[in-house]
Amino acid sequence: MLGGEGNDVLDGRLGRDLLIGGPGADRLTGGPRFAFPDDSDLLIAGCTIHDENSESLRLIWSEWTSTRPYVQRVQNLTTGAGGLPALNSSTVFDDAERDVLVGGASLDWFFAELGKDVLRDRHSSERLN
Repeated sequence: MLGGEGNDVLDGRLGRDLLIGGPGADRLTGGPRFAFPDDSDLLIAGCTIHDENSESLRLIWSEWTSTRPYVQRVQNLTTGAGGLPALNSSTVFDDAERDVLVGGASLDWFFAELGKDVLRDRHSSERLN
């Protein structure tokens, strides 16, 4: 899900979610609070250079929902392996707003600014950029 300008509330469902808040004070909730097999969420507090490119978003979504393990999916998307759109400090940008990010029960990947954004349930084993 891709939020627009302004303050958005994006709620994921069962399974893996890709939530990009965009500009504004957003609340991103990855999924239910109970255990669901591999309910990994990718939560981006700001925006990416890919937000206006539906094919890039489709490729990111396809990789994130693939059967590869969490660590491999994160690595592939960070480096842009195999021609994937990369998600890293050169392509993902924070907004000036305070965002609230809540992942699901499984391993999540957060793009947020510590000290400004609120990460409700981030665990030490989850990636933060």
